[in-house]
Amino acid sequence: MLRRANAQDAQAILELLQQIFTDMELEIMQKYPQQTSNLLEETFSQPMVYQNTIVIEKKQQVVGALVSYPAALEKEINSYCQKLAPKYGLPLNLGLFAGESWPDEWYVDSIAVAPAYQGQGLATKLIEALPRFFDVSLVGLNVDFQNQRALRLYQRLGFQIVGTTKIGSHQYHHMQKKYVSQ
Repeated sequence: MLRRANAQDAQAILELLQQIFTDMELEIMQKYPQQTSNLLEETFSQPMVYQNTIVIEKKQQVVGALVSYPAALEKEINSYCQKLAPKYGLPLNLGLFAGESWPDEWYVDSIAVAPAYQGQGLATKLIEALPRFFDVSLVGLNVDFQNQRALRLYQRLGFQIVGTTKIGSHQYHHMQKKYVSQ
């Protein structure tokens, strides 16, 4: 079942996203893993985040998640994290969400599916559900240069490479897809 996430989904979503965070090799997460996890869990329990997240449930368990938001909200999310940083003993210059989105797009921050459910088309279902849940006309996302499987998936779904960006120590393709109003 596809649905919008709620505050109670925060922990399940973070567990799904953990592999992405590991693959990104972000210094802040390597230096302060528990503190960063606690900060992200509190952040994910905020309406500005969970209301822009879609989950897939199987057997009453969250097995897939797509975390997204309008680009204009990125600064607010980052600011919220910055304000929480001291509470968790983290430095003020987190830079967790800064500069990933492009102007005027609906930004897909993360897509994750539980290992037992991968290869079943759930990531595709999550991406294709965006226009059902949100008023999107331009969707953007970043895909690691090394993640050819994800790159092929996004291209198959109509995303095109429009630029590059660096997040942490990794290079990413920035991809976008335009949606026509129905």
